[in-house]
Amino acid sequence: MKRPDLDEMVRAIPDFAALLTVDEMNESSRHLAAQHPSIARLWEVGRSRRGEPLEALVIGSGPRVAVLVGLPHPNEPIGAMTCEYLAGRLCDDRSLGYRQDFTWVILKVADPDGSRLNEGWFRPPFTVNQYLRYFYRPPSHEQVEWTFPVTYKRFRSGPQLPETLALMRIIDELRPAVLFSLHNAAFGGVYWYLSHPLPQLYGELHAAAAGQGLPLARGEPELPYAVEFSTAVYRMPGLADIYDYLEQNGQEPLTARSGGTCSADYARSRYGTRTLVSEVPFFSHPKSDDTRPMGIGRQAAFLASAGWLERFHAEVGELFEQVAPRIPPNPFRSAVESFLVHAPRLAGAQRRWAESSVEPAAQATVAQDFDLRVISRIYRLRILAMLIRALPVDEPERGRAEVMLERHLQDLDSEMGHCRPFPIRKQVAVQVASVLSLVRYLQAAPQ
Repeated sequence: MKRPDLDEMVRAIPDFAALLTVDEMNESSRHLAAQHPSIARLWEVGRSRRGEPLEALVIGSGPRVAVLVGLPHPNEPIGAMTCEYLAGRLCDDRSLGYRQDFTWVILKVADPDGSRLNEGWFRPPFTVNQYLRYFYRPPSHEQVEWTFPVTYKRFRSGPQLPETLALMRIIDELRPAVLFSLHNAAFGGVYWYLSHPLPQLYGELHAAAAGQGLPLARGEPELPYAVEFSTAVYRMPGLADIYDYLEQNGQEPLTARSGGTCSADYARSRYGTRTLVSEVPFFSHPKSDDTRPMGIGRQAAFLASAGWLERFHAEVGELFEQVAPRIPPNPFRSAVESFLVHAPRLAGAQRRWAESSVEPAAQATVAQDFDLRVISRIYRLRILAMLIRALPVDEPERGRAEVMLERHLQDLDSEMGHCRPFPIRKQVAVQVASVLSLVRYLQAAPQ
């Protein structure tokens, strides 16, 4: 694929006013397959836990297979919009060279049941408050992306989810050359995970973000044990990396982690599949790529963050214990219950890691401090927001939970006031450019 083709693909992305719902994406896929029967078809690869068909669009008939997965976590919808755009272009423009070289398998929604529980924030206004009020993320043992089979040391993954089995079916039957798991973070800057080091690609990825005015993630990596290939480009970890990190930092991996490994680890270990995970932020903040020294120690910032997390988990845990007998079974309850078990252990591992691995004299940058002091807190507030959704409307303690959430948001108000949503188009553009840059690299590489 020539660079002009890639540039044109990015320029042609429309200004999306809202995120599509699961029903809208399903209808769009069916319409596309009906309009282009000679090159596109729907493939039912499985059914969700609630019985909803999981339909992948299969486009083209090239010798190599590229798989795109949208909504690998149900609170991360930008990848589904990227799938939506690329599917349409692949069908409409027969002159595109990469359609001739690849068969494209596009699963827009990997977790439709969970995604529907987030649709309350898929329409404007896109605010942090709206995001929290309608947020849902399943516990690790119910995440499609992190329940692939694996055996490591004493860890044995449990039964796979129906949705995971559906994605495994695609991988096992087609043995793709490349797998794109399309994620998006809520806050911060752009970053990527790669299953293999590809130095030729790093500049292209950085340019994809710069071309849209999105900052790179220059603060603390999402995972303390992440192996950095280049700025904001990391090696994709698997279950073994998580297990070793927990074990080395004083936590029992079998009680601090559940589920399995990720799709990238599964596909790479069995078929040598290359994977690109692109994480684009939904909300912006000017501190996300500010590398000036903050004037405080990085280790001290880590330990302060761990202390806040421990206190917060204890506060929410106490409330949950009081109201749990009155909460009916529902997805929000299950998520809160699981996160309250695992999150304190992760905070403990962070504390131990910082004490042993971060030089006390090292200074934190503005971006690192922002990640530890603000973004990590917002992510934990999602647990409290899900607890509110779990509680019956007439539960007296629901008001207490609301006050608790409001108090924590007010504590962050001076920072949150600077958060703005990136236009959906720009987020999609970064992913489209990232996907097509790797496709172009594979086209030039020998099979």
